[in-house]
Amino acid sequence: MSSSSSGVSEISWGDGSSSKDSHKKQPKRRECRAVGCDVDLRQLGKPYCLKKGLCPEHIKAQSLHIKGVAGATYRFCQQCGKLEPLNFFQAQKRSCRAGLERKRLADRRHLQRLRDTAKSAKWLLLPAAEQRAASVRRGRRARRPAAAAAAAAAESDMSPCLDAAADAAEAEP
Repeated sequence: MSSSSSGVSEISWGDGSSSKDSHKKQPKRRECRAVGCDVDLRQLGKPYCLKKGLCPEHIKAQSLHIKGVAGATYRFCQQCGKLEPLNFFQAQKRSCRAGLERKRLADRRHLQRLRDTAKSAKWLLLPAAEQRAASVRRGRRARRPAAAAAAAAAESDMSPCLDAAADAAEAEP
């Protein structure tokens, strides 16, 4: 017997392993749930397949039978992420009717929100001249683009000089 640092004695076997190691469980083999498939999902290295309990081949299958469920035919729904009875699907689609309806409803809500936002911020979508007019109507000072504002400022600064030069030219006979 050997004593470990925690004070618990361990039985030492000749091969270097201890009794503590023999109590550890080996990971169970996790097989695909489809009938006739014995693919080890842990060996695939695909977490999604392991989570759903199906190999990639059966996730994509048009129909499959599940181990332990007699007579029922299923298909994997991509919207719901689970196996659904085959009669929940339209033709060859990979999403069940309920999943498709939820998706359509979510799309409609999203488009309506975009339309509502566009209506409330309609002035943002107008050309620049109309934006200035709209902001004046709302009581805000119209802003000019930086280049136009600079040109206007330069013109107003030079106007007294130009006026004085024009007056001097008129005064000379």
